[in-house]
Amino acid sequence: VLAFIYNGFKVNDSQFEVATMTQLSSLTWDSYKDANMELFWDYWTTRAAHAADVFTEKQMKSMLHTELKRSHVLKPEMIVYRNLAEDKQTYLALSLIISSAIKERKLDKQTDLEQKQIDNQKILGPKADKRKRARN
Repeated sequence: VLAFIYNGFKVNDSQFEVATMTQLSSLTWDSYKDANMELFWDYWTTRAAHAADVFTEKQMKSMLHTELKRSHVLKPEMIVYRNLAEDKQTYLALSLIISSAIKERKLDKQTDLEQKQIDNQKILGPKADKRKRARN
């Protein structure tokens, strides 16, 4: 009986491939936008890792390019990418564009946080002597 139940939940390879293709194909930039770039990239890389045997690198590049060109933040990098020689326009190059942008955002956030902490610290001077205040 347990074996029957176990086999009922078992997923075969072709079902897994179809699910992976569907999930990766339906992942759109418009659902995440620039504000959630890191979340988009996290979901993309997870699904792309499973799709490596399903899609060719050219297909992956095409799908990722279609999504990244919708970004307002990545526009300058995407213009540079578009002007690269065709053999340099690779999936890896697109991956580096978005991962570099995410790293830069993290550094900017960390710098802003550190600056706010510095700005919020109260600078205390030497304590006034109570006796001097009493004399004045």
